[in-house]
Amino acid sequence: KSIMTSIVHDPWNSQTGYEFPTMVEWRHAGEWKTGSASAFQWDFSLFDRYVNTMMSAGVKSKIDMYAMIKGPGPTPDASIRYFDTRAKTYRTEVLKVGDPKWREAWTAFLPALKAHLTEKGWWKIAYLGFDEKPKVIMDPLFEFVSQVAPDFKLVMSGGHAREGAGHEVVIYWDELGGEKWNKEFAPMVKRMREKEELVSFYTACEPRFPNLFLYSSLREARMLPWIAWKYNLSGYTRWAVNAFPDDVWKQPNFKWHSGDMYFQYPGEKGPLDGMRWELLRQGIQDYEALRIAHEMASFWGRADLLKMLESAVEMATILDSCRDIPLVQEHDKPMAVSTAIFAQYLLPIPARAG
Repeated sequence: KSIMTSIVHDPWNSQTGYEFPTMVEWRHAGEWKTGSASAFQWDFSLFDRYVNTMMSAGVKSKIDMYAMIKGPGPTPDASIRYFDTRAKTYRTEVLKVGDPKWREAWTAFLPALKAHLTEKGWWKIAYLGFDEKPKVIMDPLFEFVSQVAPDFKLVMSGGHAREGAGHEVVIYWDELGGEKWNKEFAPMVKRMREKEELVSFYTACEPRFPNLFLYSSLREARMLPWIAWKYNLSGYTRWAVNAFPDDVWKQPNFKWHSGDMYFQYPGEKGPLDGMRWELLRQGIQDYEALRIAHEMASFWGRADLLKMLESAVEMATILDSCRDIPLVQEHDKPMAVSTAIFAQYLLPIPARAG
């Protein structure tokens, strides 16, 4: 449901095997010298075209914008590529977070970005994104944003993801469950959800299961949204949908696990569907079904049905080892609980509530 955009050149440091171009072109008349950031101009035409295309396809919930620092990982690289309109060439200014020219550039750009988003009617759904950055980098960066552009919403994925770090937090799979979850993350999730802030989880090269690799069991794709429901999360976040290797049909991976970078496939007349995507979509529908069933059982004060739902979710999300993945016939049982609640309570609610 998120529109993923780039506001600098190659914000993810070519982790898909190729550079990801910026959707906002930075332009400067001549070489950028200290103190001349106010001379920057920004072309948002590609950014606008991409956002409008995604919205016309029904993706309208939020816009994520990457990035004030390159990611993922601990690199402090925050270089900015711009087009020198006098020399008619691209230049790259090598920067780190906190450098005087970095501060100067973003002090100039963030107000211009806000003004453009506001003009387009997108300001309320726009987020500045940060990818798996450690505390030593993010603390001064958050402080800078709070001083220069405090009304921007922020989203932090992995790394130093914590409450107060933004309006959305994406927790790495490894943090789910256990003592740290109970003491730190579960209370944070509860507070953020009560404030209607987004908090989700993600998988990466780990765990081996559940995940969305080509060798993953298809039911793992369907289970991921169930895991989001189990931990009271807004959903599941995936880093890539259509980042294809050079020849996806012959060599389906870059340097990550096979299938890690895409769900669909490139076709002559547009993207081709994939089974992993279809099973993930069914899992998302299950998540919505669980939400409705929980609301209905709560509405009627049916503690017994709520207990059944809880047991069903526990059954569907036991994945400590491969042998614990249930057989297909066992996997169908959890969904049957929600179906039974729908059958008994979905239609009578309007009449009884009235």
